Amino acid sequence: MANNDIPPHQRPVKLCIENTQNIEQLLNQPDNCIYNMTKIPHGYAVIFNQETFSAESKLEVRKGSHVDVKNLERLFLSLNYIVEIFNDFTIQEMEHKITYYSKHLNHRNYDSFICVFLSHGIYRYICTKDEPVDLNKVFRQFCGHKCPTLAGKPKIFIVQACRGKKYDSGVDIVDSANTEIINVSDDFGCNIPSESDFLLAYATTNNYRAFRNPISGSWFIQDLVTVIEKYHCRMDLLRMLTRVNYLMAQREWQDFNDDANVKKQSPSVVSRLRRDLYFTMDAAIVGRSYSAISPTSI
Repeated sequence: MANNDIPPHQRPVKLCIENTQNIEQLLNQPDNCIYNMTKIPHGYAVIFNQETFSAESKLEVRKGSHVDVKNLERLFLSLNYIVEIFNDFTIQEMEHKITYYSKHLNHRNYDSFICVFLSHGIYRYICTKDEPVDLNKVFRQFCGHKCPTLAGKPKIFIVQACRGKKYDSGVDIVDSANTEIINVSDDFGCNIPSESDFLLAYATTNNYRAFRNPISGSWFIQDLVTVIEKYHCRMDLLRMLTRVNYLMAQREWQDFNDDANVKKQSPSVVSRLRRDLYFTMDAAIVGRSYSAISPTSI
């Protein structure tokens, strides 16, 4: 049988010897391991805030969501992003905006793109004012072959929404005697997977609920903003998100009528980033991922 008659995923793999020989060299060059974040502004940070919904949907008002918007706006402005906020969009309005940012807006003069969804949700869907939107379809519109001016650049999606109806009751950590403690600068001309350079940060894991305080906002956004504001001058984004997971693990909701009825929440991060993402080059220097120049302002 000719190779052309065999499905691509079943064909013999042809190793690229030159690339194999250069792996150690590539990884030993710090400049190849970070995203170029030198442009000011870095790009757009778009926030879709769904606080109220149509009567037909029978969805409750998301009290406290405006606090998340205020905190995120302050954070993204401090990180040198152009912030655009859209409140209570219908599905048609949201799809129109998503098409604009993915298809019509030229990102050539920017480093990255951030998109935040604050809403009710279930599994891979988030709710607009009238109908749910499939997030997977949204993400696909920003793949490299559909949004070429963002190809090779980080695309960050933050989703504050429930992803199911289950509650996480937590688990106690038990000591174990057997437990061991184990102490390119540019992509021009490169061929990379079209779905590379995405980071999806969900407020909770699949099938589970996410918590929101009507006064102080959602748990996840509170901790996300707190951590990034504190550590963005010296940590990359994935490391900061690990800090967020730590803070979230300390939180719990408790039924006042039942002391044993404790509920927890754990964020979920899906990363297809190829490099460390620092919001400033100075932060990359402090984080020892980049050493071409000395830090100028920390």
